[in-house]
Amino acid sequence: MAKGAGLRDWKIQRITAILMVIYTFFFVGYWWMQPTLSYDTWKLFFSMPFMRITTPLIVAAIAWHAWIGMWTVSTDYIPGFKWRLLFNTVVVVTLLGFFLWNALLVGSLA
Repeated sequence: MAKGAGLRDWKIQRITAILMVIYTFFFVGYWWMQPTLSYDTWKLFFSMPFMRITTPLIVAAIAWHAWIGMWTVSTDYIPGFKWRLLFNTVVVVTLLGFFLWNALLVGSLA
């Protein structure tokens, strides 16, 4: 492990958590301010340029945050290299699928 990697991971986790909280407050604020919510309202909301840019960035932040957390859990609690490799592979494939699914959804709003 590289020198300072633990501190770097800790900082990344805190920064991504702050970004997720800000996005969540914005998201909930929009939801709260709408008198009625419909599919068209949500589609319009997510087709705004701001949301088309920030949503994939937040999804990437969530994936990065989750990867660091799951990697830490796997190194602490899963004994044996093969089991950790299997677990981490499943996590990476799942997070990559999550990110690509979001990219397809955001792209379909164009």
